[in-house]
Amino acid sequence: DKRQIGVGARQFNGFVDQVQRACAPVQLGRYQMYNPLLGGGGDGSYNYWLDQTSRLYYRRITSAQYRESLTAFFGAGNDGTIACILANLPPA
Repeated sequence: DKRQIGVGARQFNGFVDQVQRACAPVQLGRYQMYNPLLGGGGDGSYNYWLDQTSRLYYRRITSAQYRESLTAFFGAGNDGTIACILANLPPA
């Protein structure tokens, strides 16, 4: 049903907006995660973050898998940002 997909996408977009406010700046490695059209998240990093965050939001990966994937991509030292994102994840 197209209407359900639209609602899910709006809810996910709302989650991304919430994370970007609550965890500002959403910094992973050397990148701030915000819309690349506005100058953020170069080298495909924003797209990777958005993909992984979508997988987390829709429960396709666990919080532990999310943490592991972001650490593998962006490197160590991002625990505070990842913890903030996870803290804002709505309950299942």
